Amino acid sequence: RLRRRSAALLEAESMVGDAVELLNQDQDWPESKRLVLEHAAEMLHHGRAETLENWLDEFPESILEQDPWLQYWRAACRFLTSQRESRLLYEEAFALFQSKEPGDREGLLLACAGAMDSIIHELDDFSLLDRWIEDTGRLLANTQWKAGKDGPTEAEARATVSLFISLVLRQPHHPDIRQWSERARKLSGELTATMSRMSAQLLVAINLNYTGQFGQAQDLVTEMRTMCESPDVPPLALASMKDIESMHYR
Repeated sequence: RLRRRSAALLEAESMVGDAVELLNQDQDWPESKRLVLEHAAEMLHHGRAETLENWLDEFPESILEQDPWLQYWRAACRFLTSQRESRLLYEEAFALFQSKEPGDREGLLLACAGAMDSIIHELDDFSLLDRWIEDTGRLLANTQWKAGKDGPTEAEARATVSLFISLVLRQPHHPDIRQWSERARKLSGELTATMSRMSAQLLVAINLNYTGQFGQAQDLVTEMRTMCESPDVPPLALASMKDIESMHYR
């Protein structure tokens, strides 16, 4: 009782890490899961993937294997250190999201985007993109592409950008690639999470440089330079940004 009360007081004071530690000591997994899922996106946004992964690793496998969101965040934590492991975890999360009734469309789209990004950054076997191109295209088929208040969700924007880059790398002759190109350019600027937006725009900038659209590439480079001033941008994104700049000015 004392640990649980202490955890509640720590949460109220925004000391989430200490609260999770106490809850895990008490094996209060439902309450710990609530806290972890509420703060997972924020943790990644501030570059604390290792801490978040440590929290998740303390959960029993029986819980992790049944919760798609816990698997999704495990995959996101592994992305910067092991794209292959990240991809496999995204596959597990996708399967779990599919097994739920009704299916979680946002979760499915985020798992698709994560899996495609992992394959792209792993630079190994792009044929693995084929199934995700099909699944993502099907999920996005009925999306309304309007900007502003009624615009796409974060998950739709991320999945659209990842789908377009996957088409460029794997299916450049896809009949709808021009449509996805326009959607990706538009939606990459509407992502709210710094890391998600940075990753998306890096991928779009690569394509713009390869296809000779240097004016639009320059606009993206300028915007990303400003974003790189944030302390939340991880080293991998900064290194990729320098690579894009060197490619653009070459």
